[in-house]
Amino acid sequence: MVAQINQLIISNIRNLQTADLDLSSQFNLFLGPNGSGKTSILEAIHLLGVGRSFRARSMQQVIAFGQDQSSVDLGDAGVWLGVTRDIRGEVQYRVGEHAESSATELTKMFPVQLIDVNSTLLLEGGPNFRRQFIDWGVFHVEHSFLENWRKMRRALEQRNAALKAKQRPAAVWDEAFLRYALLVDAARQEYVHNFSQVFNGLLSEMLGVGNVVLRYQHGWSEGRELADALAATLSMDMAYGYTNRGPHRADLEILIEGRAAKAVLSRGQAKIFVCIMLLARAQLLQPIRNCAFLVDDLHAELDKRNCGLFMDAIKRLGCQVFITGIEADSLRAHLHDCDTRMFHVEQGRITDMRG
Repeated sequence: MVAQINQLIISNIRNLQTADLDLSSQFNLFLGPNGSGKTSILEAIHLLGVGRSFRARSMQQVIAFGQDQSSVDLGDAGVWLGVTRDIRGEVQYRVGEHAESSATELTKMFPVQLIDVNSTLLLEGGPNFRRQFIDWGVFHVEHSFLENWRKMRRALEQRNAALKAKQRPAAVWDEAFLRYALLVDAARQEYVHNFSQVFNGLLSEMLGVGNVVLRYQHGWSEGRELADALAATLSMDMAYGYTNRGPHRADLEILIEGRAAKAVLSRGQAKIFVCIMLLARAQLLQPIRNCAFLVDDLHAELDKRNCGLFMDAIKRLGCQVFITGIEADSLRAHLHDCDTRMFHVEQGRITDMRG
């Protein structure tokens, strides 16, 4: 079971040609000037834990110029995980000696959470960002969720295909969609309930903030059966060519004293608020496995006070952390009692600062 990694091997990720790093089980700092390749290290780790980049849609942008493929491997004392992507888009996932058809097993074994300049989209972006946030958490704590979600999506695709052709969806697809949609919805509701308790506890502890309400919106009218909602909107669905009600339209409403959080919080407050949401998600997962946190340019995202709050909280959780920055002086006060490894990155070369 991979919880924390002690070795990372990177090949041909952007300007990082080859790197073989021995890591700390707590804090790993990658320091250097802008454009040196620091964020590419986080991108490589994210690629392994999620199966895709957080900076580019196409792997052609990620694979080093002039190379045919890139790879990332990591290991703890007994398990190795790996992913290889080539310029044509083909991918190989590995758990030990076994090939995997998807990134699912890697994601289960090595869950990663990212904090970067786009993190506040969780508050400010569309419902899809919040659905993904919930589904990541449910995926890791409810074993049947992914299969139910996939079956729901397949039924939804079939239903939408009929609607696009201006045809009434076949009963078999309506029945399948209803069955799996309700299972997905129930799992999300339970997760949001548990998450809300942990999140509000951390908010109170770290910021002294209360009265935050997380309201899960199903994707159809509260108090109405989904079957009734689908029947009532059938003519609208046929007119638009897609299904307008269901868990695929769900959202998470985040309210502070009755107002949308994004309308209440300043930019700086929104950043620490989102960090605490990620910390709460990690805490919920802890009985199963620790998360790894990827933090791109910590001090650009958090001011000095909030940086201290985040670092103290992450230490209590015991998660492994990968942080990029220009210099380490501002972090030293928080790291004096931690197992910390620092690396200097310049022009794609990574040097262990222990010498």
